[in-house]
Amino acid sequence: MLTMGFQPEVRPDPVGFEHRSDPGSASAGDLLWYYFLGDVRITAGGTELVSKFGSIPLLHFVSGALAARDTLAGNSVSSYEYQLTETDDQITFRRNDDVLTVECTFAPGVATASFGDFPSDVCSFVQREVQKVLHDFPGLRQHPVVDGVLRRCDLENR
Repeated sequence: MLTMGFQPEVRPDPVGFEHRSDPGSASAGDLLWYYFLGDVRITAGGTELVSKFGSIPLLHFVSGALAARDTLAGNSVSSYEYQLTETDDQITFRRNDDVLTVECTFAPGVATASFGDFPSDVCSFVQREVQKVLHDFPGLRQHPVVDGVLRRCDLENR
């Protein structure tokens, strides 16, 4: 099993745009790139990969995780690279039949899990993290970016 988590930025003067403006009125690009910043944690097989930038935009990463799921589901030997938005770092997801590996340029180690669980692991992450955002910003549910992300995991009725 692969577990993904997101820790919202913790700083005295947070930089995420949600602290200054209404995310519900943000453009799609702004919502993906400038709102809900934090760090990503990926854990599997005893390995934990953690970013420590505080600047990864949640909805951009969620979209990347869904793209990794879709890309890897389409071919038993495949890979997907998620490029972080504010650094030259990346997270690489690789599938070799039923083996999923995840590694990144910002932390040592390789997280390994069964690919069979990966699609549901991604959707569990998406549901959990997007629901946290919607708890604080319920009007955001109608935003095309959030609606699209939820539909990709079949969560629109939750």
